[in-house]
Amino acid sequence: MAPVRILIADPLELVADGLRVRLAGANDLLVVAHAGTGNGVLEYLRDHVVDLILLEVSLPGMDGIDTMRSVRRLHPAVRVL
Repeated sequence: MAPVRILIADPLELVADGLRVRLAGANDLLVVAHAGTGNGVLEYLRDHVVDLILLEVSLPGMDGIDTMRSVRRLHPAVRVL
């Protein structure tokens, strides 16, 4: 079974690094990218496929709620947490 590909969306690199370290030990999970903004999430999804986005609500620019709505509309198979 292929690992779950995860995009971490958080403006703080420290938070993203902490999540990456915590998830690194799981064989079935793979953090593939980090985006610090909602626009960064959408840009990444233009060229890449992920299964799950760990999404911070307080993103600069486009907030997490608007980002989630855009992801749901453009990439309905992607899960958002």
